[in-house]
Amino acid sequence: MNFRAVISRLPGIGAMVARSLGWQSAMFGDLLDGGGGNSSPDLTRPYAKSAWVRAAIKFVAGPISMRPLIITSDRRGGDVVVDNPELTRFWETPARDASGMMTRQIFIEAIVALLKLKGQSFLIMDDTWFTPRAKKSPLILAKADAMHAIIEGGELIGWTYTDANRQRGALIPDQVIQIKNWNPYHDVLGLSEWEAAMIAAQSDYAAGTFARNLAMNNGDRGPFVIGKGGQFTDDQIKQVTAQLRMKRELGRRGEFRAAFLPADVDVKDPSLNAVDSAYVAQRLENRKEVFIALGVPPSFADPQASYSIGSASDRFRLIEDECMPLAAKIADAFEIISAKFLGGSATIFVEFDWDSHSTMQQVRSERFETAVKAVDRGMPWKVAGEYFRLKLPRFRGDDVGRVPFNLTEIEDVSDLSDPTDPPELAEDPVEELQQLFASRTQGTPVVTPKAPSAKAAAAWQRVRKYREPWEKKFAAKVSRYLMDARAETLRKIAAAASTEKAVRTPDVLSLVFDLDAWLQEWIKGLLSISRAAIEQAGIEVWSEELRRDDPMTQPAAEVLEALNIRENRLSGAGQKVWEAVRDELQAGIDAGDTMEQLAERTRRKFRGIDKSRSMAIAKTETTVAYEFARDLAFRAAGVQWKQWLTSGLGNERLSHYAANEQIVPVDEKFNVGGFEMSYPGDPEAPAKEVINCNCVTIAVSDPAEDDDFNNDDSIPY
Repeated sequence: MNFRAVISRLPGIGAMVARSLGWQSAMFGDLLDGGGGNSSPDLTRPYAKSAWVRAAIKFVAGPISMRPLIITSDRRGGDVVVDNPELTRFWETPARDASGMMTRQIFIEAIVALLKLKGQSFLIMDDTWFTPRAKKSPLILAKADAMHAIIEGGELIGWTYTDANRQRGALIPDQVIQIKNWNPYHDVLGLSEWEAAMIAAQSDYAAGTFARNLAMNNGDRGPFVIGKGGQFTDDQIKQVTAQLRMKRELGRRGEFRAAFLPADVDVKDPSLNAVDSAYVAQRLENRKEVFIALGVPPSFADPQASYSIGSASDRFRLIEDECMPLAAKIADAFEIISAKFLGGSATIFVEFDWDSHSTMQQVRSERFETAVKAVDRGMPWKVAGEYFRLKLPRFRGDDVGRVPFNLTEIEDVSDLSDPTDPPELAEDPVEELQQLFASRTQGTPVVTPKAPSAKAAAAWQRVRKYREPWEKKFAAKVSRYLMDARAETLRKIAAAASTEKAVRTPDVLSLVFDLDAWLQEWIKGLLSISRAAIEQAGIEVWSEELRRDDPMTQPAAEVLEALNIRENRLSGAGQKVWEAVRDELQAGIDAGDTMEQLAERTRRKFRGIDKSRSMAIAKTETTVAYEFARDLAFRAAGVQWKQWLTSGLGNERLSHYAANEQIVPVDEKFNVGGFEMSYPGDPEAPAKEVINCNCVTIAVSDPAEDDDFNNDDSIPY
């Protein structure tokens, strides 16, 4: 609807306008004065005349005006940013006043000041905003006194306004965006906060004026000349006045001259007057009342030696309780304007970006510390970030909760008791771990072992206690990487299913997870734990079991060789996992499965790799790393004898059960099931003697010594 049509719809405009005042956009001397002149004894121009009113408004307007705008199309503060250079340039200088274009900072400061002092501000869009393909003119910021609502039948049908040339006009509601404070006394007009602050501000202004006048008049009201002998004659008055005036003028120039007056004359200077303490206290309360009425914490009216900006500070209260809600109200208006700028059909969301504000940065730091405590108790980082409003970027593993002691995934902590004995496994070391991914194994029959000696049982428990945290770390890593492979495969299947022209017979390599990238992470992650476990195991056996206080060094060449062997085993196992998933998908493709059926095949395949198998891999890798490190430490410390110990729980392999408590020289090998093994987990042994092994080795004394010697706990070996 154009301007002429509006005029035709609004009969009797002149009669409906109760009053009209000239308005100019954002000219603070006129825009915010509230009428009146400078000579009025009342506070008629609060923004110009009251330091506290002006300061309070700036405390609120300043943080808002300095915040960047975030314009998105999915939601407020969303992820889909609207990249429109013309809209960005518009918001740099969105309005015009008598002096020219207004920057966004001045524009927002003017809106906030109007809301505080008038209770409302008006943004006017001219006809260019409603003309297709027309270049949009700058907004017009009108003060409240220039606007008058036209209500007919209880409905707002338009606005009248008076421009700078005293010309009245009319606008349809779509041309006017009213930003207002809620008013319980009127449905259309906003309620001014200045009304609540007026008495305190005027009292402070009057008190300040009184103090100023008192100071200006102190000591400058003329001396009192008293005639003791009666009245002065006119000539005497002229003579005394002339001499006192001359004396005052000469004193101002630094010349002091005696004054000779008639006899019986007494001259008295007036005393100085000053305000009392009650007057000062009242002014302090007035300024705090002004701040409270305008939404600023009263502590801002007092001088501060240092300023706190954390979540317990008044500055945070100002930002969260006043600035942010007011900014959201302004952002609502900016959303309407931005959508109209882009043609009116787009869904636009506007938000002021508070993340970079110093106070919010400090608060986020405090929230982060609290979130760390929650994460240490098992809350996933993704949940903690959302709960504490940290706006953290997503990262791999952020949806998994971990316990604090060893960062093991909560979902993957398996029961360590009564592990089952693995089946006869292939001797090919490449297949060593892969066979754990097959269907659930059946253990060998449980046998009744001979009761281990108390000393042997205690030694086994001690070493197992050292190893348990590392088993959990390995299990967490294995489970994580398997779930990553599963998730990547399912994402590829979902992407293929959502393609408009899906290939009838997809290429299996386009669906299975990326082997090279996944294998690199798999090997890197598990070897990092192996390296740390080797180092820690060496320290434990060196200082706690062998009671050595000299530095321990591990031969780098042997450690590197051991890690290379594990890398080969892990690489082969990872390759087998990929091949198993590939073959499963290929079978589905050959059978004509839909994408959803292929996804279910993937889930079922990975479901076979359950927690017990993750723990079996972890148990194997921990045994290999720990026992290798212990063997290095035994030889470096000069240990002469070593002993093989099983758990004694009744679930041992028969070959390991037979080797229980076997003692051999440290440089020789144990006989385990007809195979020579330097220690449990020896990589040169067959896989069937290594997988899922719970055995340990300990340093012992010469078996030829008498029983008293061997049972002396004070002798480490």
